[in-house]
Amino acid sequence: MNCYRILAEYFYPEGCRVYTENIRLSIGNKEEYRLPDVIATCSDGDHEPGYEISEPVMLVEVLSPATALQYLGSKLDSYRKIQSLQAYLIINPAEVWVRVYVRDDRDQWLPDQVYTSFDEEIQLVKFALTLALREIYRFVF
Repeated sequence: MNCYRILAEYFYPEGCRVYTENIRLSIGNKEEYRLPDVIATCSDGDHEPGYEISEPVMLVEVLSPATALQYLGSKLDSYRKIQSLQAYLIINPAEVWVRVYVRDDRDQWLPDQVYTSFDEEIQLVKFALTLALREIYRFVF
């Protein structure tokens, strides 16, 4: 919920929407679906009533022991296929650990960055957005 709150405060004034849970993310030609924990979209098509998003700009997943390998493997591969996606964050709720994937201006995925300290900040340059790990983990520890 911390990520949802932070992203909603940033994206809503931009005319974008942020969703949590129970929203399907369609990938490719709608043959594959995922259920990310937080989805930010700025697409007018994604603002239509319904429970499906196809053009996210940012995704956030929270790890669990049962899904950790899935997030770090097959989901990452699927998400990289989404042309609109600019950032993907994976958060570990058991310890301070956030892995961030971002797409650069040449449409290439940069090597992932891992953040492990409350004092660190994630700089998402494309969005002119800074995410403080202290805020992401507020009330978690």
